[in-house]
Amino acid sequence: MVALFVFLFALPVTVSTLLEHWYPSPLVVRFIAGSRILATASVAVAAFVPMVAGSDGAGVLIFEGWRLLDYPQVLRGFSFVILLALMIDIPLGALQLLFSRICTGTLVPVNR
Repeated sequence: MVALFVFLFALPVTVSTLLEHWYPSPLVVRFIAGSRILATASVAVAAFVPMVAGSDGAGVLIFEGWRLLDYPQVLRGFSFVILLALMIDIPLGALQLLFSRICTGTLVPVNR
């Protein structure tokens, strides 16, 4: 089990390191990638704040559902967190792709 976890954790890190070495990204693309990771991770962290701080938030649906064994409520809580994370990640991913294409010169203008 530990070997599987190490493999699943080390594989993306190794692949991204090798790809960054072989095909270096411009600095603006790296900043957008970092902000994507931080923004998406902050949504996941904010969902677990009610467990620690006892405050309101999207995680209340999840934790109250677990406590009461109300699985549809847990599903609503997870769905809200997933949708919020996707609403943040998809536009930032499109922006990262756009800047990556602009900086490398592969953005082809449309001839009309």
